[in-house]
Amino acid sequence: MSPSFRTPVALWWLVGAGILMGSVEYFGRRATAYIIDKPGPGAFFGNLAFFIPRRYANAGRRFVWWQLACMILFGLWWLVGASLVLPG
Repeated sequence: MSPSFRTPVALWWLVGAGILMGSVEYFGRRATAYIIDKPGPGAFFGNLAFFIPRRYANAGRRFVWWQLACMILFGLWWLVGASLVLPG
């Protein structure tokens, strides 16, 4: 038996998740323009280095902080919302 996503609560849960995912992408793209120090080609976790605010100019750091905040909110939204939307 699969869960029904045709309820108003499920619709708001999915819309909220989409907005948060879009915000993460938006702030990430805005922050990319301000990168000062790119990770080297040998960096093992090179993509994670893009979440370090000191790698950006002052104008881009606020976008990094908003991106991190939206990522954390998305994780909470997804897990808590799933427990409310999906029947147990």
